[in-house]
Amino acid sequence: MTRTVNGYFDELLRLGREAGQSLQAEEQTGQLQQAASLLKTVGAAKSAVTGNPFVSVQMITQATVDLHKTVETERTRRAEIEADRQAALARIEATRFLIQEYMARTFDERRGTLDRMFLSLEEAQASGNDALAQQLLGSIVDVVKISPFRDLASFKKSYEDPEFTLEL
Repeated sequence: MTRTVNGYFDELLRLGREAGQSLQAEEQTGQLQQAASLLKTVGAAKSAVTGNPFVSVQMITQATVDLHKTVETERTRRAEIEADRQAALARIEATRFLIQEYMARTFDERRGTLDRMFLSLEEAQASGNDALAQQLLGSIVDVVKISPFRDLASFKKSYEDPEFTLEL
């Protein structure tokens, strides 16, 4: 009778090794801990059921089923983690693109404004209109003093709001 129970233990160990070889390292740790727990449980029950091999077979079968359930649960968890990772990467890429476009448009707008102001300044100097030239220089200084990054924080806050709609 003991030989038959030992054969079942060997089969359980073989199944555990096969499952462990097909899984990645983080999964193996959990399986080894579960297999050790199962072996302790089966070992403790061995002395109680050596007279009934059917109970031993049932326990080993249940332990194997539990092991496979754990393997599937861990696979599902890894798939969920990967899906979350992909979603986070997509959000990061979308944010990067929006900030890049925001900055490009902000700098383009500033460049256009400054180009027009400098053209007007040249015309004011050419016509000898010192008052207009002085006023344009003050406006140019005001535009240059304002950082294009100033509104980026409020843009980011608006972007994080689910109700926010960006119109390009």
